[in-house]
Order: sequence, then C-alpha cells, then structure tokens
Amino acid sequence: MAQELSEYIKMVIRHLRRVEPDRVYSEDENITLLFVTNGAQQYGVTDEMTEYIETHPEAGLEELMEYFSAITPDPEIVDDEELDEDERTD
Repeated sequence: MAQELSEYIKMVIRHLRRVEPDRVYSEDENITLLFVTNGAQQYGVTDEMTEYIETHPEAGLEELMEYFSAITPDPEIVDDEELDEDERTD
C-alpha cells in the first residue's frame, strides 16, 4: 500500500512544477529532491523550507538544496567499524 505524501512534499512538487515545468530531473537531482523533501521532514525544518519557498517564489531545486544545506547540520559519516555492535546497520 502506497504511503500518502505529506502536505509539505506536495507543496514542494507543486512549486517545482511551476518554476521548472519542462525540467526532467537526473538521477542525482532526484536524490537532491529527496533531501529537500524527506530530509527537511527528518530534520524538522519544513516550516523554514516553506517560508523560504514562499519568500523566494522563483527558487529552483538547486536553490532549495542550498538553503536546506545552510539550515541543517552537516551529515556525520561514521565508519561501521567504529560503532558498537547494536549500532551497526549490517
């Protein structure tokens, strides 16, 4: 069963369709879109992203990602060998 998209994700998609109506996203750009949508929800910054979109009505995907990166912490890359056994993902 498919999960319903959040209102935030629907808003981002509508915005990008309006700003970049003919754009076909590459695989890398689709990953960027996931950061802008799902990442914003995971970091709890959807209100900030929504406000940015409302105040920057012509912002495309790159601008959204730049803003998202500016308001969220840098990801911490951890070597699995340094994790305790219960923290590992393998």
